[in-house]
Amino acid sequence: TARNMESATSNIVCIGYGRIGMVHAANVVKHPRLKLVAIVGRNKAKASEAAKKFTGVVGDDSLDAYLTSDKIHGIIIASPTPTHVAYIKLALAHGKHVFVDKPVAFDPLEIASCYAAARESNRALLCGYQRRFDPDFQQVKVAVGQGQIGEPQLLLLTARDHPPPPDHFFASGGSFFQDVSSHDVDTARWLLGEEPELIYATGSSFLPATKAAGVDDTAVVVMKFPSGAICVINNSRRTTYGYDIRCELIGSKGMLQITNAPRSSVVFSSGDGIRRDLYPHSFPERFAVAYSSELDHWVDMLEGKVTKPRVAETDSVLTAQYTINATQSRQSQSPAPAGAFSMLSAKDITSACYQEFTPRISGTVGVCMVGVGRMGRVRAQAVQQNPNTKILYAADIHAPSVESFAADFKCKGLSMEHIKEAFADPLVDAVVIAVSSPSHFEVIMLAVEAGKAVFCEKPLALSTDDTRKCLSAAQEHKVPIYTGFQRRCDPSFAHLANILHHESSPKIELLHITSRDAATHNSASYLASSGGFFFDSLIHDFDEARWILKEDPFEVFCVGSAFIPEIKGAGDVDLVVVILRFPSGAICHIDNHRRAVYGYDQRIEAHTASGAYKVENEPTTLLNWETNDGHSTATPVFNGLLRYERAYRNEIDHFISLLLSNSSGGRVVPSVVPADALCGAVIAEAAQLSLRLGKPVSLVPLPSSTTTTTTTHF
Repeated sequence: TARNMESATSNIVCIGYGRIGMVHAANVVKHPRLKLVAIVGRNKAKASEAAKKFTGVVGDDSLDAYLTSDKIHGIIIASPTPTHVAYIKLALAHGKHVFVDKPVAFDPLEIASCYAAARESNRALLCGYQRRFDPDFQQVKVAVGQGQIGEPQLLLLTARDHPPPPDHFFASGGSFFQDVSSHDVDTARWLLGEEPELIYATGSSFLPATKAAGVDDTAVVVMKFPSGAICVINNSRRTTYGYDIRCELIGSKGMLQITNAPRSSVVFSSGDGIRRDLYPHSFPERFAVAYSSELDHWVDMLEGKVTKPRVAETDSVLTAQYTINATQSRQSQSPAPAGAFSMLSAKDITSACYQEFTPRISGTVGVCMVGVGRMGRVRAQAVQQNPNTKILYAADIHAPSVESFAADFKCKGLSMEHIKEAFADPLVDAVVIAVSSPSHFEVIMLAVEAGKAVFCEKPLALSTDDTRKCLSAAQEHKVPIYTGFQRRCDPSFAHLANILHHESSPKIELLHITSRDAATHNSASYLASSGGFFFDSLIHDFDEARWILKEDPFEVFCVGSAFIPEIKGAGDVDLVVVILRFPSGAICHIDNHRRAVYGYDQRIEAHTASGAYKVENEPTTLLNWETNDGHSTATPVFNGLLRYERAYRNEIDHFISLLLSNSSGGRVVPSVVPADALCGAVIAEAAQLSLRLGKPVSLVPLPSSTTTTTTTHF
């Protein structure tokens, strides 16, 4: 029954005096149509202490008098979740309207029974999923509905708490997914407007209090939807830099982002760098407007002004069910291996063979370039700029391209049929391979059998078995073989690695790698020769994860979709999310997309106990402009050749220095060793298998078996 409240005020009792309870109590006090009468809790002294913060409010340890009073119109429940159902049903049975902080309950059946009681008593029941009332998230929802980004394809949600809740909370807060991830699960359903058909979740515990309680404090949830859209949620109980809430939604026409606004706009610049303020202290500050709007909505409900709540029974029930599915997925996972762990067996760890190699002409490396396309030219320019090299030959299948290349780089051009001529030349010390991936294996085998050092663009081959054959042949012939994982030579990524690898650096808990192409590699001809998404693109991400974390993953989970017609027709995927679990407890989530209309997106973020470390995109220009349309900046560069220009050059210089290190008497540590190439191939094949099976695949010791981890399909 709606109250006629054109001039009346509703009297409210708040149950709970914790963090969220005090937020709701303060908002009731400020609300023009509400009056806070009492704060009720188990401890009367604490309830009274909380009530003293507000004029005319009493503290109590019993709800009975307020339930039987016809002067109390509504109850706000902000007590521990296990108490919600009893309080809700008591309040409804006594004719009180109810607002309850999420979740209504952990059990979907109990949630349904609460809403049934609300219908029977004809009273309002609203569950507090406050992000639906946040102006930023509402704006994203509107933009999606208007088609501003086209078809939604990938949703990334970040929620990291600050500060962590008190230690005693972990005993009654439910699973990590039911407490923290619940907001994100509801947000994903709301923004995408559909229900997930697959749910996977994993987690780790780093805080002493969570370890003692046997619960997670760090987690990743993956949900795939019928449209093909994929959502990745990453959560943590702690940050050092403030309350971290972000959203990134990628569609066929663009991307929407919600970022964190610092507490102040002051920027301090000095010789030590540029420093901005922290993010909001915690959720009361970040969602202040949302909590207030949420309360307004509840008041409109109990006054009969709203007939369709923004959070309905189905939202509460389904979100609870999905967090249960996430919890079950996490609980069914295999434990991390104890002690030192390697994906590879001892026989797979081969020597790089640089000590056995000496150029024929002292101080100069003679080079044969195999591949004269765009990447071949990039590599050739780097070789040519190195003072200790000379390009002697170039080979490829397209004669006019070879002829043009040979003229530009002043070398002898050959067809692939005559490549053995170059390999037989004693002046050729090294072969740089930049042909299409399916040709790598054959060229490598010819080169190493001829005793030539090899630099090859990733991957060495398109299977683990062929990769092993390449490395075994190089070992047998005692020649170096180097795989082109250029991110290890990128100044920004290398700087990040140096910081994180320092002995005083904290352990990485979450690692997020973003790798999205600018829609330049989607032609049928490219796809036919690329070797597939996993060996063509994702293998870079796998290598980067191992390099940054300095450990091997023991499990991989992969889910993907195809949105681009050409890729779908080729039987490949253009959007992939991969989760890697590591023995330290670190979780890496990778999102890789073939089509980012806004530019070449290459980012990485490492979340640690001391803070987050990020490498952002390089823009096409540093120009910013402000008009009546808003504040604008340039897009990221539009291809990998521009983004990694310095990395490609650094990588070739590094390879040449390795070849010369023996004759020069110096010692150069390889950035990439043979085992790195093999590990990348092992993970790529395991990820392919996981995608096909729809469940995680174990990497202990090799990807020959699958785990029994639960991945919920609907």
